[in-house]
Amino acid sequence: MAVADPADGGFEDWFELYNAGTNWVDLGGYYLSDTPANPLKYRIPSGYTLSPGGFLLVWADEETSQNQTDRPDLHVNFRLAASGETIILSSPTGELVDRITFLQQTNDVSQGRYADGASTIYFMTTPTPRGPNTLGEGSGNSPPRLQPISDQTVTLGQTLAFNAVADDPDVPAQTLRFDLVGVVPDVAAIDPASGLFRWTPTPAQTPSTNLFTVRVTDDGRPPLDASWSFRVFVVGPPRIDGITPPSNGLLTLTLQVVPAKTYRVEYKNSLSAADWLRVGPDRVANTSTLIVQDNLGDSPQRFYRVSILD
Repeated sequence: MAVADPADGGFEDWFELYNAGTNWVDLGGYYLSDTPANPLKYRIPSGYTLSPGGFLLVWADEETSQNQTDRPDLHVNFRLAASGETIILSSPTGELVDRITFLQQTNDVSQGRYADGASTIYFMTTPTPRGPNTLGEGSGNSPPRLQPISDQTVTLGQTLAFNAVADDPDVPAQTLRFDLVGVVPDVAAIDPASGLFRWTPTPAQTPSTNLFTVRVTDDGRPPLDASWSFRVFVVGPPRIDGITPPSNGLLTLTLQVVPAKTYRVEYKNSLSAADWLRVGPDRVANTSTLIVQDNLGDSPQRFYRVSILD
């Protein structure tokens, strides 16, 4: 949340400490940190106190030289990450007093406990430095939650289709809309309402590795979003890469395939035959090569086809 530092007029990171108790608290000797592995990162100098129900505004600007007795605010030796991190308050003996973890931040939206000292964290559009937190008009909106999307593999001729799944933690829940962010390959699309992703790669897109980013946005005030990036590998169809002449009646087929995909090998002794017959059970490829053996019997010829099932 943009608030000017009276010490230098800069718009810098800030947070507040609140005294929910009924007694004055002398903060001299307490510690503040944004690093869980180093909770004693900054020692609060003497002279800083909190009245019952009082607030201390802390500038995370790495400008501790601005701490002066005639200035009520505190400046510490670290900054905050807009992507989210943890703020820790420790006692003079190093015991944990309080900690708060915040997530990705949005411009001009703060995050804090409401009411002051409560456990529930809200987003807030109205800044209240040195005063009680207030939700303000349209505040209280939390970002949607998008479930992780794993990398995908699709074979030329197939359509990759899946649903991006997200929910909104607000009560009542906000309406969510999905979209694809960045450079999107031709004919790839996501349904804004349902999150159904569909893409049928073309021969010109095979083989290729493609990066997609799905974003989901709520209709709160302000609108908040979440996103997830994943890769889609486009591969060619399975092919018979080698045929080893029969040995003891067994013909060996070497197939080029995609690991973890399921394949079916079938044959006909004559192309005019009505049905394709399976060569053993369906097989899940463990590597990019699949070896299949077939007993030819007394057949003078045999035709094969390979299908991918998933």
